[in-house]
Amino acid sequence: MSTPRPALRLVQERDGVRMVEIKSGRDHTRPMETYSDWRVRELKALELCGYILKKGSPSCGMTRVKIYSETAMPRREGRGLYATALMEAYPNLPVEDEGRGRAFLFGRPGILLGCVFASGHGAHG
Repeated sequence: MSTPRPALRLVQERDGVRMVEIKSGRDHTRPMETYSDWRVRELKALELCGYILKKGSPSCGMTRVKIYSETAMPRREGRGLYATALMEAYPNLPVEDEGRGRAFLFGRPGILLGCVFASGHGAHG
């Protein structure tokens, strides 16, 4: 996607949750799923031992991402499309959103950085 990217949100439709551009209504679900699948395969070579995601993002939100519908108020029970692919591909990889990750980092200096930059100790089994 371009930078800056257009504003997106998750929308509940009959066939499932879609990632939709707010202004145009353009559906970005399939391209994001394709990118996510490719990217999580590429990450295997990095042997990560942790990952920090963007809180509330329709692509990278780990929990409580808003899901919109035509008939009700948004519900905070979604997960971003990329976050879903990442967490399904690497179920043992420690993952946090930026808010909790930042609190953890500043509460215990160096622990998170030590984990994220460690090499050869990934969660890929």
